[in-house]
Amino acid sequence: MALMVRKASEKDFEKIGAIWQECFCLNDAYLSLLSKHVFNSNSQNTTIYLLEKNTEILSVFALLPIEYHKEKTTLRGAALTFVATPKKHRGNKYFHVLFNRIFSEKHNLDFLIVRPATEQLSTLYKREGFSIPIMNPMVDSFDIPVLSDTLPPLDSTSVQNALKALKPAFVWNKHILEFALCDAAENAKTASQLNFTLSCSREVLKSSIPFAFVKSLSSDISPEFFSNAFFLITLE
Repeated sequence: MALMVRKASEKDFEKIGAIWQECFCLNDAYLSLLSKHVFNSNSQNTTIYLLEKNTEILSVFALLPIEYHKEKTTLRGAALTFVATPKKHRGNKYFHVLFNRIFSEKHNLDFLIVRPATEQLSTLYKREGFSIPIMNPMVDSFDIPVLSDTLPPLDSTSVQNALKALKPAFVWNKHILEFALCDAAENAKTASQLNFTLSCSREVLKSSIPFAFVKSLSSDISPEFFSNAFFLITLE
C-alpha cells in the first residue's frame, strides 16, 4: 500500500501521543494538557499532519499558529513542532516526504519557524529551507516565584497584548498561551492563585548560535525583515 499523507483527527491522538512519549518522554499530564488546549476541535488552525502506511504512523508533526509583529505589520505563520518519527522507522526520510508533500502546495501562511533541539536537527531543517536564523534567545516571559492570593493571574489576552508590544517578536495565539499558562500553573502546586509577571526587559545578550530558524513562504518577505526578532515563550 502506498504512503498516505493526511491531517490527523482527534481519534488519532492516542497513537500520536504514544509516539511523542517514545520520542520526547512526555508524561500523561502534559499530553492531557496538549489534548485539552492545543489539539482539539476548537484549536483554531492548529494542525497535526501524519504520514502512514496500512494505518501505521511513520512520521508526524504539528503546526501551531504563531504571528510575527514588526512595526505596523503582522505576518501569519506556524511553528513546526512535535516532529517525530518512531525509532523503528528512522533513516527512511519519512519526515522529508511528509513535509514536502504538505508544503509542495500553496499555503495561506507567510512563514514557518522551528527550534531545532540539536545541531544535527538544524542541518536537517536547513535542507528543508529553514535558512533565516533568529539569534535572540527567548525572553523568560513567565516569572512565577511570586505567588499571591491578592493579585489575579494574567489571562491569555493580557499576556498576548503585552507580548505584541515587544516588537519585533513572534507571538503565540490565545490557545497556545492558555496552554502555557496552564502548564506553568500545573507546575506550581503551593498556592491557589499565581501572579504571572511579564519580564519585558530587552537587555538580553544575543546568542552566537541561532535560537530558531525561519522559512519564508512568501517571495515578498526578505530575510532582513526578521532581523532582531525575539521568540517569546516556548513550550518547554
